[in-house]
Order: sequence, then structure tokens, then C-alpha cells
Amino acid sequence: MPAEASLQELQLVYSTIQSMRATYPEFFSKLFPLLYKAEYHKIPLGYICQRIMDVEIHERYIKKIRNQAKLAEIHHNLLLLKTEHYGDYHYFSEFLKKNRLIGYNNICKMIMGNKPEDLKGAI
Repeated sequence: MPAEASLQELQLVYSTIQSMRATYPEFFSKLFPLLYKAEYHKIPLGYICQRIMDVEIHERYIKKIRNQAKLAEIHHNLLLLKTEHYGDYHYFSEFLKKNRLIGYNNICKMIMGNKPEDLKGAI
């Protein structure tokens, strides 16, 4: 079920993402292409977020994976991100846990450049 966050909630999370982007530029410079690649290969962004949080993956995300062959590459990129930027990765993981009700897609779309107003217009 898609998250129905208010514009105000999205703006608050967007502001936090922009702050994190400034604080952890190297981490975000590697996270962005990873999210883009996952989306391009039809791997749900929720799947990526749950992998980052190291929680059990919801079956609905597993069922939506259309390109199993790219999963190994995505997992490898996540491992590199985690090992090269462990503190930043952990901080981002906690951010995802605290803001999961905003919606993983919403969070990832904002990381990838969408503004909160864009997301509310698309709903």
C-alpha cells in the first residue's frame, strides 16, 4: 500500500535529505546512481531501502523484482556503500527507519531529485 504523506511531512523529510546530502556528499554521490540503477532494472526502491535497514524484506517487494540477474550487482553495490561509508550508511539506515511512513518511494524519489510538490502532484 503506497504511503500517503502530507506535503508538510514530505517537505520536512526533503529538508533533512538536503541536509544529509551536504553532510555526507560522498555517500549520496554513490547512493544516487544505485537508486537510479535499481529503478531502471525494475528493482523496487522499497526493496533497496529494506536491504539498507537490514530488515526482513517484505514479500511484496520480492514479487515485484523483474530483473533477478541485476540483484547480485545491486547487492554488491550496497555492500561497497556500507563498507566504504559505514557511519553514513548507518545514519541513513536509521533515517529510513524513522521515516518509513513517508514511503520508501517518496524518500528515494526526493534523493533522486524530485521535490515534495512533484510527489504530491503525482498522487
